[in-house]
Amino acid sequence: RRVAGALMLARGTALADQLFLPIWVESSVVAHQLYLQHGFLDVENCRFITERWDASYHLMRRPARGEEGVRSLRRSG
Repeated sequence: RRVAGALMLARGTALADQLFLPIWVESSVVAHQLYLQHGFLDVENCRFITERWDASYHLMRRPARGEEGVRSLRRSG
């Protein structure tokens, strides 16, 4: 399973890089480490509690290719 997930993420991140797009995901606790290994960053850790459910997940973002360079230019200008 982990190999399949890594292959799908590699394909998706390569396409996003070609298009200079960021990627947003909601990750389960189980998949969190896989997303971190592929360059995703935590935006928010969420917990959803109802009478029947107590679920945790992570809202994550992978910046667009070249996004850091754009930010640093804006700060210095």
